[in-house]
Amino acid sequence: MKKWIYVILIVVFAASVSGCGSTDWRKKFIRKQQQKTALPKYYEVKEFIPQPNLIIYKKHYVFWRSWHEELMKNIDSTGSRKRNIRCVVDAISNLKDMQARVIPEKAQKLDECMKELEDIKQKLVDETLTSSQTSGTRSRLNKMYRFIKREFSPRAITPFLLADSPEVTENYEKQKEEPQEKKGILDQILGK
Repeated sequence: MKKWIYVILIVVFAASVSGCGSTDWRKKFIRKQQQKTALPKYYEVKEFIPQPNLIIYKKHYVFWRSWHEELMKNIDSTGSRKRNIRCVVDAISNLKDMQARVIPEKAQKLDECMKELEDIKQKLVDETLTSSQTSGTRSRLNKMYRFIKREFSPRAITPFLLADSPEVTENYEKQKEEPQEKKGILDQILGK
């Protein structure tokens, strides 16, 4: 008799565990996923200090040079056509930014180079270049590269740059003279 009671209890327990209502019972033993809270973001806001024309010119000159060199290297059939177009567009953009920092007489010479680059861009957009067109384009790019490097390098162009405003010069000199303290975000928040 005791055997039957044990068997019945085991059967009832097994039926209750595996039955329809067993999902509530299982939920007790399954670990719930914790909600991830995003950490607050802190942005360091610095006062904008305009830089002198020479520094901005140097940056655009370096950017132009890298795009132009990449274009000269990849203009042959091994380079991607879209990449070459991007190189021309970015080289023209940096030449325009350089042109904005130079006196008008010197800026006219950059206009000629930009027109020539626009012509090369149009050829790249319209058609794929043949090997003879590629060599001609490469020689035009090399000639232009040497001209701009000779006439518009930061060392050669310094006397022809537009004058900076007095505020720019003062603020830049102050920034250079002040020791740069590197404070972490937590130090700034805690006021250390």
